[in-house]
Amino acid sequence: MKRTLLSLAAILFCAAPAAAQQPTLAQRAEAEVLEQQTPTLTPELWLYLQELRRQEDPMQAVRRNAEARADQRRHRIASSKWFGVSNSRPLASPTPFMGTYSPRWHGNGPNGTWVGQGQPWTAILVPYADRR
Repeated sequence: MKRTLLSLAAILFCAAPAAAQQPTLAQRAEAEVLEQQTPTLTPELWLYLQELRRQEDPMQAVRRNAEARADQRRHRIASSKWFGVSNSRPLASPTPFMGTYSPRWHGNGPNGTWVGQGQPWTAILVPYADRR
């Protein structure tokens, strides 16, 4: 039994380098001929194949959807910063009956209107001499 295992190991040890040899010239020439006969792809066909490959990978579809949701979230956060809205520190008027309670989108039409915090007030200085 030991001789059989030893002879089998010797045969496998000698056969391993033979399997790792470079391919013969006939195999190389055949591969080069096959590569030369492949037709060139038109740009439309190349795009079609890329789209087909993209559809076949479900992990990429999940990643694209996650990237789209993250992009939408980034845009919402950026617009909130631009309008000055913060959920952690909401803006509210101390006297809501004299103006709008807090900044919001207002209107039912196709063009919503942004109503900011309160109304802009302007102070005019009138000299004492002109008031008489």
